[in-house]
Amino acid sequence: MSRVGKKPIPLPKGVKISVGEQQVTVEGPKGKQTVPVPQGITIRQQDGTLELARDGNDKAALHGLTRALTANAVQGVIPASRCARRSAKPALRERSKIWHRETPRIRSGCAFIRASAAA
Repeated sequence: MSRVGKKPIPLPKGVKISVGEQQVTVEGPKGKQTVPVPQGITIRQQDGTLELARDGNDKAALHGLTRALTANAVQGVIPASRCARRSAKPALRERSKIWHRETPRIRSGCAFIRASAAA
């Protein structure tokens, strides 16, 4: 069972999809990507999402792989400002710096241990 393959791929505005027999072409503001589609995997475009299906259980690995490659192609053709993952990273980095700066460390053996964890 491929849980990755069952998850639908949302299509943002400005992304055009062309589904062929052997490949999927994804076009967006940043360019054009082509993803090969192996035999036994079918792709349907419905209501702003892409859904992948397979013929049998012997294609489970290819099902998840094709879905992951197609989702990465969709993310690759849209500008970075529309990607939710990239906008959250700087805030996480700042919180991590503050935590490391404010927590005192003591030396114990060959590893640093936080003072709160040592007590």
